[in-house]
Amino acid sequence: MKCAVYSRLTNDVIFEADLHESFEDEPVGVQLGEAVRLAVKYQGDDLAEADLSLANLELFKQDMIAELLKSPDEIEGLRQALIDGNIDGTTYSGDCACLAGTIAKECGIYDYRGSDIQMNGVTFRADSESPREQFFLGIMLGDTPQTNALAAGALKWIDEAIAIRDNIRGSFRAATRVEASGLHREAASSYLH
Repeated sequence: MKCAVYSRLTNDVIFEADLHESFEDEPVGVQLGEAVRLAVKYQGDDLAEADLSLANLELFKQDMIAELLKSPDEIEGLRQALIDGNIDGTTYSGDCACLAGTIAKECGIYDYRGSDIQMNGVTFRADSESPREQFFLGIMLGDTPQTNALAAGALKWIDEAIAIRDNIRGSFRAATRVEASGLHREAASSYLH
């Protein structure tokens, strides 16, 4: 079964994928999401102008956000690198690197070679076969959210990860304040009686 990825600017076919027959009964968005995955994984095609409006990219998004939340303090650095066009999805190291390489650089690891990154008691896994890294293969040096559809999608997901992180931190702080204030009340109450 064939599935085409079209240019959002010219409506020309950018990439055409041969999907497995199991995708035949899937919604168009799922089919297009798989075509995008195949395009970046096997062809390295330039999808900067791709119309991804119908694509179901949930697998990429979930994988990326889950892994980013393991490095909560480094997310803004990744965001800024993406906005500045300083992502190169094809390499782990250098001034402009892929997702894992940029996170490593934000952690102070400058000669990164794709190993796991230990921080805060969790492991950020570099995995060139992961959906998140496959997605970042379509982002090249100089690509920004304004010039590359994949960079635009990644920026939205990074912002979601930041919102989730901030919500978790806010909930934790609120719970800590309530717990602390409850302890103070109990201590004061027992002291007064």
